Amino acid sequence: MKAGAGLTTGAGLTIRAALDLRADRRPKEIMSQKPSSPCTKVCILDAETGLCRGCGRTRDEIAAWGMLAETQRRAIMAGLEARLRAAYLSPETEQDLPG
Repeated sequence: MKAGAGLTTGAGLTIRAALDLRADRRPKEIMSQKPSSPCTKVCILDAETGLCRGCGRTRDEIAAWGMLAETQRRAIMAGLEARLRAAYLSPETEQDLPG
C-alpha cells in the first residue's frame, strides 16, 4: 500500500481522490500554463544593490515567486528592465544600448 493511500478526508474521500477532485475543478488552461519567470539562470545576488544580476529581482521576490499570483509576477516583471538599467548602467553607457 502506498504511503497515505488509506488516509481519508473529513468527507470520507481518500487523500488521492480529494486531490484528483481538486485538479478536476481547476481550469485546464491554468493547469497547463507554466508560471512566468524572468530567471536567466544567472543567479548572482549583488550585495550592494540587493538585486539578482541575471533577472533583477530581489531576494524576497525570488523567495516568494512560486506563491505569487500570475498578475503579481507580471507586475514585477514589467519593471525589471528599468530596475536593472537604473542599478547597473550609467547614463553614458545607456546611450550606447539599442532601444
